[in-house]
Amino acid sequence: MVSCQSQTDLEALKFGTDISTLLNKLEDQHKDSNYNIPRYGYSTKQLDHFTIGNIALNTYSFDNYYNTRDNELYLAVDSYKNNQ
Repeated sequence: MVSCQSQTDLEALKFGTDISTLLNKLEDQHKDSNYNIPRYGYSTKQLDHFTIGNIALNTYSFDNYYNTRDNELYLAVDSYKNNQ
């Protein structure tokens, strides 16, 4: 479900729904086989495109002494072919 502000409500996403259209709207998305989650998926740092219910997510990063930390979202899918 996409709101009038072009933000996607993550709570409204249904299992088994093709998210290809959603992925096409993101400039910063890439395939990511996350070792913590043994599935196919995509990650993005453009969190300002998403909400969880009525809570808006924000894109931000900050530098510390060791490296740069960023917010990141991981969207798990059944396969890269189906994108469900």
